[in-house]
Amino acid sequence: MTITDTNGVTLGFCEMGAVGNPSSCNVKYNCPSGQTCWTKDGFAFECMSSGALQAGATCALILGSATCGDGLACVAEGNPKQGQCDYWCDASQPCSSGTCTTITDTNGVTLSLCQ
Repeated sequence: MTITDTNGVTLGFCEMGAVGNPSSCNVKYNCPSGQTCWTKDGFAFECMSSGALQAGATCALILGSATCGDGLACVAEGNPKQGQCDYWCDASQPCSSGTCTTITDTNGVTLSLCQ
C-alpha cells in the first residue's frame, strides 16, 4: 500500500509506527547489518532482510519484501511515480549526503529519510 504525504511524496508504507512497538524502526533506525526497516503488512515497521539494491537505485514498493539494501527504504515520488532507494536517518545516524527529512504521511506515520 502506498501513502501520499502532505507534500505529495508517495511512500510504500502504511499506518502504525514506533509508538508502543519496540521492534519498530521508522522513527529510530535500529536494524543490524543485513537488514533494513520495512513493512510486511502495511501496518507495522520492523527490521527484515534487506534487498540487493543500492542507494539511488530504481525500486519497487513491495510489502513483505525489502528490495533496497541495508539502511535503505524505497520511496516513490514524482509524476509518474518513480521508486528510489533512500537512506533512513535519525539524530544518531545522519545523512552522508542530502538532508535528513522527517515526513509525516496522511495516516500520521513519521519517517526520516535522506533526500
